[in-house]
Amino acid sequence: MWNIFNIWPMVGIRDVNDNTFPGNDIYHKGAAMLNNLRCIINDDSLFFAVIKGFYDHFKFKTITTADFVNYVNDRTGADYNDFFNKFLNDTDPPVLKYRFTLENDTLRFYYKWVGVGENFAMPFGITLNNKDNHRLDGTTEYQIFEAGGVRSFYLPNEKRFNKDQITKNSFTYYWTSWRERD
Repeated sequence: MWNIFNIWPMVGIRDVNDNTFPGNDIYHKGAAMLNNLRCIINDDSLFFAVIKGFYDHFKFKTITTADFVNYVNDRTGADYNDFFNKFLNDTDPPVLKYRFTLENDTLRFYYKWVGVGENFAMPFGITLNNKDNHRLDGTTEYQIFEAGGVRSFYLPNEKRFNKDQITKNSFTYYWTSWRERD
């Protein structure tokens, strides 16, 4: 994730050599997108079956982005169009808008995804007291996470995380926007 520059969308104009390779986002952001998809699906057996099944089904064929998106949607029984649209056709990653109060060791953390389609949903992690990580499932509607006994918290990202504390399928790539009030 350190090497993602968000210079161009990963999918360029069809049948045109967009020359997006110099930024390397198609590799690094593509890997982050697949990790995010794995976290969203939250079932490693299904995720790896989809990836292997896609290869087996389309090997030796010319394919399009739509072929992959449709295959994932069909095999998982879910609609990930807003997820793929954000990561493949937009320059910037999704933004987690949040606000919080931390009073008397009680954290109230309000959060939602912004700048995405209305059906966008993606998990992320929150670490309390530098040791307890929780997976939160974000959508485009505000949600609240409450916890007691909290002195501090942070949102694990590519610059700050402890791999031994990350809850499975909660480490995703996004930006944040903090607001004191909404």
